Amino acid sequence: MPNSTALDPSKTILICTPPYRNSSAGIVILHELCDSLVRLGYVAHIILMGAYDSGWEFHLTEDPKSFNSDLLKVLVPPDLGEKWVMEVLDKGITIYPEIIIGNPLNARHVVRYFLNGDGVIVGKKSEYLPGDFCLAFSKIFFEKPHAILTKPIRSPLFNEVNAKPSHERGLNLTYFGKGTKYASCFRIEGSIVLPPEWPKSKSELALLLQNTQYLYSWDNVSSVNIDAIYCGAKVVLMQFIQADEEKLKQGEFGPIPFFKGYFEGSSIKLLGNPNYEETRNRFMQNLNNYEMEWMSNVNLTIRSIFNHFGLPQN
Repeated sequence: MPNSTALDPSKTILICTPPYRNSSAGIVILHELCDSLVRLGYVAHIILMGAYDSGWEFHLTEDPKSFNSDLLKVLVPPDLGEKWVMEVLDKGITIYPEIIIGNPLNARHVVRYFLNGDGVIVGKKSEYLPGDFCLAFSKIFFEKPHAILTKPIRSPLFNEVNAKPSHERGLNLTYFGKGTKYASCFRIEGSIVLPPEWPKSKSELALLLQNTQYLYSWDNVSSVNIDAIYCGAKVVLMQFIQADEEKLKQGEFGPIPFFKGYFEGSSIKLLGNPNYEETRNRFMQNLNNYEMEWMSNVNLTIRSIFNHFGLPQN
């Protein structure tokens, strides 16, 4: 941790995020962003957010259960505490995810990181201001942002090593995710429901997906779909209200490979997709490219943010 006497609040970044959770791609990205900024030489703190009936509450903690031990962060110096945080809120950079409405911490230099569409998750828009820096995870989430910062939410555990070809697999899964906001979701006949709280670990999820032939996904904008593609499972999208087919072609990673399903009675049938494997190969190559470029893109983005607010840089 940097010596507290050498810290400069105008060069410091606060990242507001819920505690680390593997099941939320947005939360993973926020914690990984902090890690990347620290590796690039910036002082970046995490301010934890908790949801209550009265709204979001913010607090500092060193509880290891709230973080991924493999990711870096700079702890707020104990001798400075909340007084230091107030200085950074006034002079430095504060990054809110789009689920935060308004500016509850009264930060002066606000970055809005749109990890989904504005208002999609909480049902109310962020109320960003003209002077805020609008950062988008994808161009499909926000029109004309100041910058786009994206990467696949990937663990090396998600792969096809030693897995059977998909047509030899005997397991099918149904995933609801955020699809419940757009459709009346139900378990597809002959499949097992994959709930958000299970499996508990990525290694277990990877093993499950490596044995899955079809993932019937009611959430067509989910990192679980990408996990399945990495593991060789075929993704079947069950609704296009959340994002239509044209929008699914416009993401930074290119068109996502998927099948469409239709019903004959209670049985699901798949529309043919002769270009599935070709689309999948291009998609995975694009994922790999963005993964390799992440650190350089973080560096370019944070420099743009400091320039936007006219603040000194490292």
